[in-house]
Amino acid sequence: MSGARRDGAPRRLAAWDDRDRILSQAECAAIVERIERFTRGGGDTETRVQSWWAGELRWARNRVSLAGDRRDIVVQVMRTIRGAQGMAATNQLDDVSLEATVRAAERAAHLGSTDSRDFDEPRPPFTYAKTAIWSDVTYGRTAPERGAAARALIDPAEAAGMLSAGYLAVRAET
Repeated sequence: MSGARRDGAPRRLAAWDDRDRILSQAECAAIVERIERFTRGGGDTETRVQSWWAGELRWARNRVSLAGDRRDIVVQVMRTIRGAQGMAATNQLDDVSLEATVRAAERAAHLGSTDSRDFDEPRPPFTYAKTAIWSDVTYGRTAPERGAAARALIDPAEAAGMLSAGYLAVRAET
């Protein structure tokens, strides 16, 4: 199977809106609500949702050698049923995958698993503070814009007959 469409354009394996690189607090809360609907057999459920995005650009000898955008989502579900704990994780957000993750955590709990190293005791709900280090401008920089920033550093070095090297990285996580 070819890596390009008939019109010559590359095929995208996944479609995403580049403005929505990480999940919002509301999207995370909706995933937790969906997980809760899938639980069976009583007990407690703890769900952790993590999404991250990273953009990077590396150059050496005045030439770009690496440019990329990476992102991932991980949903961890821990079920505690009659004192036994079980945990499962997925990076798929469709209902079938989320329900399968809940079932896997429940099966692990029924098998008597007590390995909860990745989970602390449940915390009471609280209001999350807004971070003071967030920058919408930095978060919104596209790969071509990051390339232009690197070029603004490379060009003066090149004009002076010098070599430059650098690494530009941005990351957001929720």
